[in-house]
Formats: sequence, C-alpha cells, structure tokens
Amino acid sequence: MTTAADFVTLARFTNLTPGAEYTAKAEVRSAVNAPLVKLTAAGSESAVSSVRDLWETLTVTFIATDDVRVRIVPQTDADGLILVDGLIVSKQPRSYFDGYSGVDAVWEGTPDKSVSRLTDRTMQAYPTYDPVRGPHVVLSADIVPDTLATVTVYRNVAGIDTVIVPGAERVPASGGFIVRDWYAPLNTSIAYTARMFDKNGADIGQLPITRTQLDVPVGTTWISSPSNPNRAVQVSLAATAGETLTESYVGQVHQIGRRKILITADTGTQLDDLNMDFYTDTLAQYRAALAVFREDHGAVVIRTTPPMEVPRTLYFWSPKPVRMEWNLSGGFEEFDWANVGTEVSAPTTQIVAPVLTHRRYAAAFPTGRALAAAYPTWRDALLNPPAER
Repeated sequence: MTTAADFVTLARFTNLTPGAEYTAKAEVRSAVNAPLVKLTAAGSESAVSSVRDLWETLTVTFIATDDVRVRIVPQTDADGLILVDGLIVSKQPRSYFDGYSGVDAVWEGTPDKSVSRLTDRTMQAYPTYDPVRGPHVVLSADIVPDTLATVTVYRNVAGIDTVIVPGAERVPASGGFIVRDWYAPLNTSIAYTARMFDKNGADIGQLPITRTQLDVPVGTTWISSPSNPNRAVQVSLAATAGETLTESYVGQVHQIGRRKILITADTGTQLDDLNMDFYTDTLAQYRAALAVFREDHGAVVIRTTPPMEVPRTLYFWSPKPVRMEWNLSGGFEEFDWANVGTEVSAPTTQIVAPVLTHRRYAAAFPTGRALAAAYPTWRDALLNPPAER
C-alpha cells in the first residue's frame, strides 16, 4: 500500500555541478489503480501523471545542489506497486555570449548574430538502485565525436585495479551511449573512463575521467550472477563471514645438497577456503539466491561494504553451497547458507546478458527499416524502448 505521503528515492547525487541545470527522466508504470505520481528533484517537480500499465516518461528539470535526491512521489493513495525502469540524469548546455570559440562550441544561427553554446564532452556517472538487480552505476554520454562508432568503458577502484566494465567492451556508441556497471563496488570511490574507436576500429581518444561512489547502508550485501545481471539477490552476511582470510602462493622447493631452493611464480594472490556464509529472510530471497548459484554453476559476484577485508567486487566460486531451513513447516522462511569457496578471476569474456533484448524491439516493428527509422542512434533506442508485449 503506497499512500500520498510516501515517496521512493530513486537515486542520490553528490557529484553534480552546483548551480548547473540538469534534466532527470524516469520510465514508470503501475499494473493497477492508475495512481497519480510526479518526479521531484532539488525542489523542482514534473507534471503530475496518471500512471497506467504502460511505460510513461516523467521529466523534471532542476538546478543542482551539493546533495540531490531524485524521487517518485505518489499524489494519491496507490493500492499497488509503482515500477520504475531506469533513470537518466543529463546536464543541460551552458550558454555564452557571441565570440566564444572553444573546441566544443556549437554556433546556432548566423555568426556574429547568434549564441555560442558550450557543451560538456564528458561521460556522466549516475548511482542507481534497482530493486531486482541491485545498486549499480549508469554511465552515459551524448556529446561525442561525429566519427565515434564504439567505446570500451573502464572502471578503476582506489587508483589500483583497472578493469573493463563487464558488457562494456566495444559497445555501439554512434550519437552517444549508455552502459550499466552492474557490479560496481559499494561505498568505494570509483573512477570511470572510456576509449573511443571509429568505424574502422582506430583509437580516436579517451573521454575524461568521471568519478562517483555507490553509497548504500553499511552492511548491505548483494550476490549476483557474473554473466546475467537479472539474477541477483540482497542477503545478510553471517557474523563469521570474511573473518579468516587465507592466501595461496605458487612455488616449489628443491633440495640441492644441504640447500633448499625456492622457486616461485608471480601469479598474484587470491583467497582460498573463504567463508562467505549468509542467510535469506524469505522464500522469495531463498529462491532468488538459488537461481543465482545455479546460473553459473556456483560462480557468483559478491558485493559488500567496507570495512570487511575482501575485494569490493568479489568473484567467488562456491562448489557446494549448503542451505539449511530453520522451521519452514512452522511458518519460518529463514534459511542459513553455508557458503565456503575460492576467490577466482573475473570472466575473460566480457559478455553480460542484456536487460533489453533485440526480440523486444523486433516485436514492436513490422520491418527492420521501420525500426531503423524510429531510432536515429542506438542510444535513442536504449532511452526509449518499446512497450513490453
């Protein structure tokens, strides 16, 4: 039951430019009751809309402050669930007087009698929460070189580890792009950048570094499939999880006379026999956790908050997860999970199952030509998906 006094915070931003103008867009729908809702941000609000069982776009333009919360606010009692599929926040262009001639200036109208507009050729990072797939970061850019064809997006944590964002290698980017980092670490400073490539695959430069942080309550833990972000569940770690850390080193000892010679290999260190026990509170959580472990045969991604001394994005293989019910027949839905395994390297194949499938687009248009006519760029297609059928 959602009442008019309730609201849901879709995202919180502390890295926007204070005083700059931004636009937030959210796709919303409700299966029942057609509630009246609006989108709010930094004291501004969208028009009130009656949300039905079709995706509708709510838009609000606001002036950024140091701390901005984007919220969906019901205006009437809503006996049902309001669904939100994606939130995009984009910075508005900044206007200048005649005479500006920077590299990113665009002239509108006749020279000397027009306005020069400065736009930011940067990648924006938006911390976002999804109740099914968990907290993640949306990365987008809409001011890009005309010759851009694809991009590869990189994530750096603590200035040490730089990896390709899963599913963000050589993604289509003509006219702009949107990618999602489903496995972004929690409560940790993150830096993103992107290498740009033309249609021939030639490197045409790098977008400036964008920094953000995915803040959640301390103790929050999500377990996800490393290949399919649709498989994810929020769990509660046991008090003993991550307490004992065992590292393995590769080497051999050879006896030569009275001497013992050690030969080692610099293979890096990973954690063995790691206890990451957890528990689920409901049957829905239990079934979701089971689906996550079955998706990739025991391989999962575990994200939890500091100060636990495990990798913030922990790729983990649990060959024999054991679940134990408390008293299901007595109405108790809690399960304990004995989850002991080994830290493993991230998958080498950067493929992530898409949330929006081509089938959804193909079903909405009679021909491929009609589909191409509806969306000038791939970014437009991602921003405005057809309704599900």
